Amino acid sequence: MKEFKKIRPIKDGTYLCFVYIYRLAAYKLELLEFNNGKISYNEYEKEIIGWEEIFYLSDEDKIQIFKNYEIDIKKAFDEEDLSFSEIEICHSFFEMLYKYEGFYFDNQVKRINDFFVIRIL
Repeated sequence: MKEFKKIRPIKDGTYLCFVYIYRLAAYKLELLEFNNGKISYNEYEKEIIGWEEIFYLSDEDKIQIFKNYEIDIKKAFDEEDLSFSEIEICHSFFEMLYKYEGFYFDNQVKRINDFFVIRIL
């Protein structure tokens, strides 16, 4: 029988992980801590499907992104008077789903270039 290698991040740290939970037969995004290649959960309960390192944009970065793509953002939401205080910006799909899953399913998320813009108000 062929043995599969366990998928793990290379370096220690906190990661946003997409996991499959066996007892619920469901997928979920969770924050998991990796130390010396070990994870903080029982491997018989969950399986890691994918992960990304935690990285959050600073407020200055978000303001600059809004300024750079303001026209595109307003067009995407079909709002001429949309302001920075009415949106949130995420750098990845995992981060957006982890923080704003409900907004995603309400069609309040648009992808602009490499960023995800969420209409929060």
